[in-house]
Amino acid sequence: METKFVAILLALLSAASVMYTQYDAKPELSAFESWQTKFNVKYESLFEKAYRERVFLENLAKVELHNSQAFHTYKMGINQFSALTDE
Repeated sequence: METKFVAILLALLSAASVMYTQYDAKPELSAFESWQTKFNVKYESLFEKAYRERVFLENLAKVELHNSQAFHTYKMGINQFSALTDE
């Protein structure tokens, strides 16, 4: 009986240990959320935020594609206008 109790206790401790190491207490911010924090950007509605996030991600993809090509003589970057369209 005591052996069974010790085995169950060890199993529970092992499971708790695995769960603890897998738990991320501080989730990382997305690129858009980091950008919002850095430039103190806030939106009045969830619709506007979702739209601007899509625009930001499209612009980020353009920047990363440009910077990955070796033949360019300059680098592009993200700034406070990165959630705006060309228009």
